[in-house]
Amino acid sequence: MNHYLMLAKLLNYPTTPLYESLDEIQMRVRDQQNLGHQQKEAILSFVHYAQSIPLLDWEALYINTFEMQPDTSLHLTHYLNNEAHEQSLTMTNLTQHCQTSCWEIANRELPDFLPLILEFLSLQPKSARQQFLDQASRTIRIVFEKLNKRSNIYARLLQVLIAESNRISTLSANSFS
Repeated sequence: MNHYLMLAKLLNYPTTPLYESLDEIQMRVRDQQNLGHQQKEAILSFVHYAQSIPLLDWEALYINTFEMQPDTSLHLTHYLNNEAHEQSLTMTNLTQHCQTSCWEIANRELPDFLPLILEFLSLQPKSARQQFLDQASRTIRIVFEKLNKRSNIYARLLQVLIAESNRISTLSANSFS
């Protein structure tokens, strides 16, 4: 399980199977070769927190963070300045991209849902992951900053994606030097 899939699971609505798999996720995070120390610590601190509270409290945290606060939505097109046409076009493009890659969206989720996108990216080559992070980094950073300002534990998971995006940007810039 790569870190994109782990982040997808942890950013999704908490369920009993997920809650019961936190020990396994913790072990897999430690084994990740392509995560830096700070990225691992960010994920591990989130997992430790999730393990320290009852599932019902984790569910409440998720609902209060992402479903009751529209400014921290995990639906990325929400941040496209509320331009309905642009949101619709982006959703269509995401759906077509998934279909082109022979990947079907399960659970009738909208294609701009960050956990769904991360799950899709977990199956893609490195270049596709880099391209997405480059395009979505501004939006992910907006959500991160709002969560971080509220000292919300979910900010740590987005911090991992931002660090990945920054690393990719640095690598890309250095490749042109």
